[in-house]
Order: sequence, then structure tokens, then C-alpha cells
Amino acid sequence: MTIPAPTDPFAVLQLAYQNLYDLMKMLGPDNPDPALRIFKTFSDDPIEIQRVPPGEQPALFQDEAFEDYMYSGAVLTFIVATVYFHIGCTSTKGQISASKTLNPLISAVRAKLQSTVPGDEQQLNLGDRVTAVRIKGTAMKNLGANSTDTEHRQAVYYLPVEIVIAAQ
Repeated sequence: MTIPAPTDPFAVLQLAYQNLYDLMKMLGPDNPDPALRIFKTFSDDPIEIQRVPPGEQPALFQDEAFEDYMYSGAVLTFIVATVYFHIGCTSTKGQISASKTLNPLISAVRAKLQSTVPGDEQQLNLGDRVTAVRIKGTAMKNLGANSTDTEHRQAVYYLPVEIVIAAQ
């Protein structure tokens, strides 16, 4: 049985955030399949990755960053929201580089976001009110010796995901 999406665009947006969270948490520690538990820490309460202890990494945070409201005259037509996924990990100093540890994590998140519908867009099971959920914008990789533990190296990737909600 399919539950219809709410008609209020703000409620649809909140539900889209939650559905995206539910989709991505399957990569985290709550997944019943240990082979699919890629991240030791997963939360929608982001903190700086370097503040996550190395033993609790890799970490994935969902950050509801921006909401743009698009109008035609006085009528709200679309809400365009950007969620950033903060993907972070550490590596042991002098061994494998943090970037080599980070790249497969990025691939796992991207794969989870891939859609089964044409146009490379995920709909989050919210019907036609959500017109797009896609990787869009500038992604940024930050590598360096910024771990709180001097024996580790830190790598962070910020992946932007755009959610478009039709208001009408």
C-alpha cells in the first residue's frame, strides 16, 4: 500500500529529508547486514569530521544546508533544497593515504543515490511532487593532517544533493 505524499510543499520537503536520511542510513551502523555497514557513524546532526574519533570513522553526515524558494509573481512554484553529505575518514599516518580510503566511501554514497528511473534522478518514493533528487553542485574534497589524533590523516568529501519540490 502506498501512502500518498502530503500536498503542502513544506511537508513534502520535510518528508523528502527524512526519506533521504532513511535511504542513506542503510550504509550506517544500523544496517542488519554487517557487510553493508560502510560507515561507523551516521547522523543528520553534522559535526566537523575531524572531531569524530578515528575509531568511530568512517562517518557520514546529512546536512540540510540550503532552501531556495522560487516564485512566479506572488505564487510559490518550487522549493529547491540542497543537502550536503559530509563523508569522512582517517588513515594511519605513513600507511595508506586518506584519499585512497575516502574514494570507495564516495562511490558507495553515489551508488546509493543512483536511481532506477530515467534521468539519473531519485524520487524518494514521494510521487510527482518531488520532481528531482540528484547530485548537483560543487563537490569538495579536503585532505590533510587535520585529525585530532596526530597518528592519523583526515579526508573529507562534501557531496551536494539537490531536492526539487513542486509547490503547485
